[in-house]
Parts: sequence; C-alpha cells; structure tokens
Amino acid sequence: MPEFEQILNSIIDALSGNVARALVVLGIIIAGIIWVFSGNSAGLRRLAQVILGGSLIVGAASLVSLLFPG
Repeated sequence: MPEFEQILNSIIDALSGNVARALVVLGIIIAGIIWVFSGNSAGLRRLAQVILGGSLIVGAASLVSLLFPG
C-alpha cells in the first residue's frame, strides 16, 4: 500500500474513533454551557450545529462505506 493511502487510512481512523467521539461530546458540553449563559435561541442554534456537525464527522466513514460498498 502506498504511503499516502496509509496516511489517509490513519486520518479516517482518527475521525471515526474514540478521539473524535470524545471531541464531539466535549463540543456538546461546551455548546450546552453557552446555551445556559446566553440567549436561548442563539445558544440552541449553536448546540444544534455542534450536534449535527459532530454526527457528520463521526458517521462519515460508515456513511461512505454504506453508499459505496466494496
């Protein structure tokens, strides 16, 4: 396997592994704190953005493998 494929595989593993999940959870916690101490509509919008973005990041590898098997 060429070196660039190994690099790409390590990036995919990092974005779909425990580190990515921990960062998403941390982002949700921070967005929740922002929601508590700011205007509710602005904080709720930020919280929704973090949850959606995090789920896209964590689930991207499985989504691609589902759409393009093989």
